[in-house]
Amino acid sequence: MKIEKAGKELTCAHCGGKDFEGGTALLNTAWMSFLNLDCLDKSADTYVCTKCGRIEWFYPFDD
Repeated sequence: MKIEKAGKELTCAHCGGKDFEGGTALLNTAWMSFLNLDCLDKSADTYVCTKCGRIEWFYPFDD
């Protein structure tokens, strides 16, 4: 799928591919892990290039 972030089409920095699979990844913090509250940490949007497998990460900024 084609992805647009910050008004620009996402392009793989390694191979130049423009087709990605989307997902999310949990951004664990030591303190929340210590309290066993990892589920309350933020998650990042991740996009895997279907051509070479490079993963692009995007932090969720609060509006």
